[in-house]
Amino acid sequence: MRYYFRRSWWQAVLLTFGLSLFFELTQLSGLYLIYPRPYRLFDVDDLLINTTGGVLGFGLTPLIAVAFPNRARMDAQSFAQADRVGPLRRFAAWLVDFVIIRGLVAFLLSAVLRWLGHAGLAASWLVTYLVPVLCLMYLTPLWLHGQTLGKKLLRIRIVGVNGTSLSWWRLGLRQGVLYLITLPLLRVWTHELTGVLANVGARTQLNLLALGLLSVGVLFVVWNLCWQLLRRRERLFYEAWAGTEQVALKPRTAVPTPVALTPDARQSDGSK
Repeated sequence: MRYYFRRSWWQAVLLTFGLSLFFELTQLSGLYLIYPRPYRLFDVDDLLINTTGGVLGFGLTPLIAVAFPNRARMDAQSFAQADRVGPLRRFAAWLVDFVIIRGLVAFLLSAVLRWLGHAGLAASWLVTYLVPVLCLMYLTPLWLHGQTLGKKLLRIRIVGVNGTSLSWWRLGLRQGVLYLITLPLLRVWTHELTGVLANVGARTQLNLLALGLLSVGVLFVVWNLCWQLLRRRERLFYEAWAGTEQVALKPRTAVPTPVALTPDARQSDGSK
């Protein structure tokens, strides 16, 4: 509270007391009525001891603050990391778009068509895959200037190389290579591999040849992904071919300017 959030002593006392009270009430209520009775006792002594610990921590902060970096410098590093669209952030956006939203849209389309009596159409690849991908992965970012719903949630945008505006054909090439070639390739390869391993009768020369050709494409995808992760680059092959990249939207707050402090200044800064 004192070092990073710059709270005063009475604010630190109130916040420490409130946190301790929250724990005690959680125990007293049986996890807010999840359990029929309290599983621990409400103890006023715990409130006093925990609050006293907060007061002692507040008083000891100047003695240990000199061993930690300046808060402005940490904020500047955090903002710099936020500008980078890492693989985990990209993967989370893809999960929201492709797995959750596309899956939900495909399920609703299929359910509506079955309710209308079009069971054959409801089970087709056109409804369960192509239409949701076209609407969510192409038309939506085309309308939202490079953002899908998942990328909007994670504050990511698809742009041209070096931040140029995203054209319709570059977006179409990027999404087409990813969603109409790469992901179906992985699905067909998995199906062929499962069939060859599980069914002896499927181990014909034609099936093995098809599996070998598909494996070349899969190996290229895996190699490109691993290579880019090792080099800490975020542009995969389909983005390089389409001339696109993903950038992080700037935070709404201003980026703090790091201040170079001397050890004496840092000690003074931590004791305020």
